[in-house]
Amino acid sequence: MSETEIQEVIAEVLAEVQELGGHEAPTIEGGISPIGQLEGFDSLVSIEATALIEERLGLQLHTESIFITEEKQSLTVAEVVKRIVTIAAEAHS
Repeated sequence: MSETEIQEVIAEVLAEVQELGGHEAPTIEGGISPIGQLEGFDSLVSIEATALIEERLGLQLHTESIFITEEKQSLTVAEVVKRIVTIAAEAHS
């Protein structure tokens, strides 16, 4: 799966969770940090979104939230894509 395809899955999931939460789903681009920039998108919602991304990609991400680092720093969509590419590469090696 390419970085573009992964970003598309992330954008779809983010739009879905925003709509389910009753929030506007803006255009999702690589520079956006969902936690802090999407209305209502907090650490709990990020856990739900991570589970949906795992399901859609058929890949275990081995983290509660792919949107937060171990140091509790929020990540941009582009950074999330890179994390997933790394995890996928490790899973296939």
